[in-house]
Amino acid sequence: MKFPYHCKFCGTAGEVEYNEPGVLTQTQIVFWLDFVSCNPCAEYQRQRTDTLRAFYKAAGTWDLLKKTGNIDDVATARARKMFDQLIHKLCDIVETRWHLPARFESSLVETLLDHPGRVNEVTRFIFKNAGVNTPPKPQPQPL
Repeated sequence: MKFPYHCKFCGTAGEVEYNEPGVLTQTQIVFWLDFVSCNPCAEYQRQRTDTLRAFYKAAGTWDLLKKTGNIDDVATARARKMFDQLIHKLCDIVETRWHLPARFESSLVETLLDHPGRVNEVTRFIFKNAGVNTPPKPQPQPL
């Protein structure tokens, strides 16, 4: 059976097919249709979640190293490289999904090195400022 749905994230209409009789009732299927997303949105959410988890893990490890005082030049260089790669990866994910340029600033890496607890602020900055400096789209002129 095919069921129409609207993507949970972008609202795009689609159709999902379900062919396992007896597993779910019609009412249960209609309930689960509220949680269905299109493939591009699902892939974006998965990549975003995986990258944010990596951010939290790296920041937590770096914070623990800072608190214990076990920081040397090698550890700082590794942390800088890790945060740099994660920020670039998150910018790439945003640019791929929304087709907007995401701003990478080296100050974001420095912020994470100095204050690892500010992961949410850094990631929010990347999401909120995607496409900020792009020129506006030309508006159609009235006839």
